[in-house]
Amino acid sequence: MANYNLTNLTEANTLLEYGIAVNGVTGEAFFLLMTVVIYAITFISMKNFDTGTAFMSSSFIVTFLSMILWSVGLLSETVLIAYFSLTLISVFLKKMID
Repeated sequence: MANYNLTNLTEANTLLEYGIAVNGVTGEAFFLLMTVVIYAITFISMKNFDTGTAFMSSSFIVTFLSMILWSVGLLSETVLIAYFSLTLISVFLKKMID
């Protein structure tokens, strides 16, 4: 028989409590996938700029968002370091291209 997490969300009063519950039910993957989707959306929405600028700006936006999510406790430190590294790589690539 499957073991389901039947958390009673009627006691959650804030959006943060709902986020914590959703992240727990999904095995800490909800906010990770949310940041990946936001990264893709910001990268695609900056199609008016060259690829290096779009890569750098979307990396910066998602890194800033992941810092906020990490400080609240919704994202792991490993993901934060990965996005920070991605931002550094994008800055160095942009400097090498220009």
